[in-house]
Amino acid sequence: MTTLQIPVPLLKSERQLPEVLLAHGAFEAAEKACRRQIRDGSRSATDHMTLAALLARRGEGEAARTGLQDFYRRHPLAPPPPHLPPTADRLLYVRGLGKTRPLLGKGSNGRYKAMLRGGHYTLAYLMPPSVMARQRLTLTPETDPAQLNLPPHRVLLNTISDPDIEGGSLAVFSALLAQSPRTRVINHPDIVLQTSRDGNYQRLQGLEDVIFPRTCRVDLSMPSVDQRRKALKAMGFQPPFILREAGTQTGRTTALVESWKALNAPAVMALSGPCYAIAFQQHLWRGEFYRKMRLFVIDGRPYPVVCHFDRHWNVHGGNRLHIMKKSEALMALEMRFLRDWQGYVGKRAQAALERVIAATQLQFFGIDFTVTAQGQLFIYELNASMRHSYDHARHFVYKRGYDEATSEAFQNMVRKYTNRPRALSARHNV
Repeated sequence: MTTLQIPVPLLKSERQLPEVLLAHGAFEAAEKACRRQIRDGSRSATDHMTLAALLARRGEGEAARTGLQDFYRRHPLAPPPPHLPPTADRLLYVRGLGKTRPLLGKGSNGRYKAMLRGGHYTLAYLMPPSVMARQRLTLTPETDPAQLNLPPHRVLLNTISDPDIEGGSLAVFSALLAQSPRTRVINHPDIVLQTSRDGNYQRLQGLEDVIFPRTCRVDLSMPSVDQRRKALKAMGFQPPFILREAGTQTGRTTALVESWKALNAPAVMALSGPCYAIAFQQHLWRGEFYRKMRLFVIDGRPYPVVCHFDRHWNVHGGNRLHIMKKSEALMALEMRFLRDWQGYVGKRAQAALERVIAATQLQFFGIDFTVTAQGQLFIYELNASMRHSYDHARHFVYKRGYDEATSEAFQNMVRKYTNRPRALSARHNV
């Protein structure tokens, strides 16, 4: 089939062949092996994920996504953890597959792997599999909740975080919970649906000492600059404002429009479809740095993880090595925030944060913010999509303990919910 030499320890069975071929970059051979196993009736999610990643690699993204949706519609439950008795409780965590994209990625070891991107927060650092026996439930917008038979569980952990990407899956999840109203859930889908960028603006912009910049959805499907300008003016926007594609979290899909002429810029013209227009306000720290602080809120309690200083308006973690790492003074300020975030932000901003937390009935979410010169809370972003990892702690070792405290708090929260009376199962037939 292929001349690729695969190390024997990597290939424990023929069923692993597609995954191992993919890892070593033998894409054509991996696809052939995948298709053969799927044709033979494979119910392995790995096989279907591998094929979807290979299709996405050659530009067939829609076929990749719909094919994977069909698989998970028919097989929503992943296999249970090995050696777990059928009647034993386990953590059941929920994933969605609506507009979440399969793609081909590369791990830190340089090997290729099939991945999903968008719409969720990852459990990799928050709650590794070794912490608690768990099983995955994947919902699609076409999943029929009446046909689901859930295994014994005490809580449903919702990892779906972005209503722009997974609104359809969240609606199905909500219908599933309606069938078993006593089921305990972490991050109820109905609450997640309220945390879109424009939804947050509507919920939070009236709170005392909270500044949430005006945020509206706008359809930028029209190719004409003049049409875009008219649409934005009709919504009351004047430069400067930010445009961001809906359902994205990175700087690559964001542009600052400082004048109407800037609508012609390539970065702005590249934005299309559903987007957010966000009023731009500049709040520089000491007139020099943009500053972004991040708290994860876990079961109502804030945990500090970031106080990042940058000279670019779109403060992003990828820039930390360029400025933060070169300044002992800035790192000292981050350490001060981590040690005592309440004292660092001040009483006025702390009280505003408490109002925001009370108004956001999720058990897990993140909030990115700064504090204005007047001591008010200025919110950049609030949702459960923020990635938690130890990546930055490799270069900023003082962060490690706070990152670990966040993971420990998340695990303790799940244990607390899990130790309460067992949830009811939904009805049958997976």
